[in-house]
Amino acid sequence: MNKTLLAILLLGWVGFGTTCKKTEPAEPLPASPMGTLRINVVGNFDGQPFVINNEYLNVHNYRVKVSELKFYMSDITATKNGFENYVGDIALIDFKATTQSVDLAISEGTYDGIKFGVGVPAQLNGTSDPDFNASQYASNHPLSVTNSGMYWAWSTGYIFSMFDGKYDTLTGGTGPIIDPYFFHVGTNSMYRDKEVGGSFTITEGQTTTFNLNLDVGKLFYSSSDTIDVKIDNFTHTSGNVLLATRFMDIFMEALTN
Repeated sequence: MNKTLLAILLLGWVGFGTTCKKTEPAEPLPASPMGTLRINVVGNFDGQPFVINNEYLNVHNYRVKVSELKFYMSDITATKNGFENYVGDIALIDFKATTQSVDLAISEGTYDGIKFGVGVPAQLNGTSDPDFNASQYASNHPLSVTNSGMYWAWSTGYIFSMFDGKYDTLTGGTGPIIDPYFFHVGTNSMYRDKEVGGSFTITEGQTTTFNLNLDVGKLFYSSSDTIDVKIDNFTHTSGNVLLATRFMDIFMEALTN
């Protein structure tokens, strides 16, 4: 190559390099001010305060008691003008516990409702993963097998909702209530989505409560179906998928704002 031409090319390259502006790293976005959303599930039985093991009359006028009532809430999301703010992956609501609530960190602002699933999402249920080990969770985790009592190691993964108790069909009966019923619903096909409206405002450093209402009396019936526990009184899902499906659909209607 001609020495003069080479010199010109080298000068041009140096000149180009000296005119480039150095790119400064972008400033990190400021963290959003955070508050706490407390989702509180309030139980009632056809308008009466609900208490585990109290006696009630159900839709068929049977005396009933509820000894276990718990369910999973998952993929919890706050909604705001069509946008969604994901705030929690899984929580277990247990009516034997002192409180039936979950506290979630959330950016401040005014929201118009929440969305969540009832059940355990497939990616956490572990039924299709041969290496899944439910004992990985600490005892205070919602998916713990040692604390929740909501895992079928032998069958279909987690129980999504559990509703156990006893009933007596004798009109005006006063003796012990001894006949059992139980609805243990699981498997991925039973997972349900729920959206509940209701405006709430999150303020930095403060806790805002959002109430969900569960009418336990309506776990025996809905606007389109009624379960007579004298006839249909138990399901582990497998073996009675139809009853499990009916119960899960009824459950979703009983859960409101």
